[in-house]
Parts: sequence; C-alpha cells; structure tokens
Amino acid sequence: MNWVTILFALTLSGCSDYAITKVEVREPDILVHPPELDFNHLVSGEESDSENITIVNVGDNDLIVDPPFLIDDDGRYSLTESGEIVLGPGELIDIPIAYIPVTYETNEAQLEIYSNDADEPVVIVPIIGYGDAPVVSVDPLDFDYGIISLGCDNEERITIGNDGNLPLEISSVTQMVTQPADIFLEYGSLPEPPWTIDPGMELDFLVSYIPEDTGVDLSMITVSSNDPLTPEVESEQYGVTEVEQWITDY
Repeated sequence: MNWVTILFALTLSGCSDYAITKVEVREPDILVHPPELDFNHLVSGEESDSENITIVNVGDNDLIVDPPFLIDDDGRYSLTESGEIVLGPGELIDIPIAYIPVTYETNEAQLEIYSNDADEPVVIVPIIGYGDAPVVSVDPLDFDYGIISLGCDNEERITIGNDGNLPLEISSVTQMVTQPADIFLEYGSLPEPPWTIDPGMELDFLVSYIPEDTGVDLSMITVSSNDPLTPEVESEQYGVTEVEQWITDY
C-alpha cells in the first residue's frame, strides 16, 4: 500500500497552523502461490497430473491480469485459462496446469503472469516435471548385405537396447520377407519373446542371408514393445544374389 503526503496551510486569527494529511492510494497487489511448480515423476503413457497456480489480490483495488502465458518448448503442459482476469480485493483464482509426459524426459516450462500491479508487473513461475519410461533402441535400422554369389551367405547382428529408466518389455519380434525366404531370424540361445530388458542393458540376435536363388531379397523386422512413444520399431534388410561368373582364357 502506498501513501502520498500532501502539505497545505490553514490560517486562523492571524496564526498559521500547518497540518500534514496522509492520502491513501488504493492499489492492487498480486500474490502468486506456489512460487514454483514441481510435478515430480510420472510414468509416461500411464500417468498425468494437474496442479493449480493460485493468483490472489492482496491489495485494495481491482487487480487486472492479462491472459497467463505458458512457455513450453516440449509441449507437455497445458492450461485452460485464456482470458483476462479481474480480481477484486481479497479475491483469488486457481489456474490449472496439466502435465502429460510421453517418454523418458525432463520437461521444463514457465508461466508468465502480467498484471497492473505497479510494484510487480510480471510474475514468473518455473515449472518442472519428469517422465519415466522405457525407451527402445534398435540398431541397425537398415542393413545392406550387398551383392553376394549364389552359394555364399552373409549375416548381421541386430541389437535391441533400453535407453530409458524403466524395464523394457519386448512383446514380439516379427518378420516380413520376400519369397522364397532367404533372410532368416536366428535367436541362438535366446528364448522366443517376450523379453525384458532392464535400463541400460541390451540383447542381440542374428539375421542371416542364405540365398538359394538369384535376385533381390528384402526383409522387414518389427520390434514391438512397451515404449510409450515408439511402440514399434522397424529394421530393414536387403541383398542381391548373383551367379558367380568365371572368365576362362583359352
């Protein structure tokens, strides 16, 4: 609350008396709570949350608040309040902020609140949240066996890893291949899926090219998992088989 002092003179019976009068200036005063918003850890793809940021007018005149402005580069937060807000003295309003993480990530944002509070025209509320999730990685995503001769073979090793912070469940590994099938999945000592891969761990298996005829061969392997952002990842293999030719000088 601000005070303005006005000095004026009052003359009575030849004597001069001076009085100091305090004139109260009625002004709005903004209070925002909490000063920062922390959603903590949520399981991406399964959990979401909503928290309120409360704006209070603790002054003694109307507080006029511009539409709250959310800065969110990741696009994980949202708010429904979009219009101008007018709060009388002692009034308050809750601004809901929703958070929906989609993968293993840390999401930072901020809410900017502009008002006619002369002492504090802008209030910035930092926002943070954490998404917990498995993250599947498949390497390589494509592989060229090259041109090989009929009767020869080639192979590649596909590695599946978990780059997240929760267990990765591989529910299936399927293959589509040109016919007759010359590209084969070989799990070796691995059992058939499903597989569980802990954070930071990986497993691999072979995909062998053993052609029995000439021509182009294609294979598409699809890895399905509980990764909430990328539940399916495809890896492509291709190769060409030719008959080996010998040139003999007579």
